[in-house]
Amino acid sequence: MVVRKEILRGPRLHSTERNRLAIDCVVDSLLRCLPLAEQTRLGIVAPNRGRTCDREALLMEISLRTRRSPRAARCLVSAVYSALGQTSPDLASRVRAGVSPDVLVLLGGTRQPCEWSRETPPRCHSR
Repeated sequence: MVVRKEILRGPRLHSTERNRLAIDCVVDSLLRCLPLAEQTRLGIVAPNRGRTCDREALLMEISLRTRRSPRAARCLVSAVYSALGQTSPDLASRVRAGVSPDVLVLLGGTRQPCEWSRETPPRCHSR
């Protein structure tokens, strides 16, 4: 006797709800990167949550909670932060001032060094 296993799908979230959950996850993780005094001033301290101040730990946490790759999590953090700068500039400036330099790289605080510069002409095919 052959029995076929069927997987019943649970309720699916709409894309707007999934996006909202991802944004909330990123904002929550960014706010937990702030110093504890700043967290208490903003009223966001949870009793049993630690502080995330390492870039790799932050990316891993966001990628696990949002089910995205670390590269997609990096893009998500950058997009959420730039949107936060437009909707709540005061909070965005507090986040930028309070996070560690390691996390600041995700927010566009420093540029990654590249080999190409204006002194080096681009390669062209000569005819």
